[in-house]
Amino acid sequence: MKKKVMSAVLAAAMVVGMAGNVVTVSAKEKYDLTLYSVNTTDPDFEDWLANVEDATGLNINVIAAPTDTDTRQQKITTMLSTGDASVDVIQINDEMSAAFKNSGWLEGLNDTVMTDEEEHDANRIINIDI
Repeated sequence: MKKKVMSAVLAAAMVVGMAGNVVTVSAKEKYDLTLYSVNTTDPDFEDWLANVEDATGLNINVIAAPTDTDTRQQKITTMLSTGDASVDVIQINDEMSAAFKNSGWLEGLNDTVMTDEEEHDANRIINIDI
């Protein structure tokens, strides 16, 4: 359960730091951020998305990622290896993070998003037993 909480905290931190369904975008709509997430099937996802948009003022385009881990990793690998810049935030799991780190596709957030205050708050949340 702690991993799930940490994943949610980090995903929210990434969205906020970069200041359920596929959303169709017309040519007139402008999105500030595109999120590729597997959490679109979560019953609370729409509420979470509305809260993030309200809190940040961002207009977020959500692309539903495949729920099958292998398919999702293949699609994300293709996006990253081809330099596809159509997605701003990609939700990945632990196994993907190791593979993508070794490929040089991940960048540390310690200096930009995870400041000392945010790291302290995240550690406090992680240590709560649910």
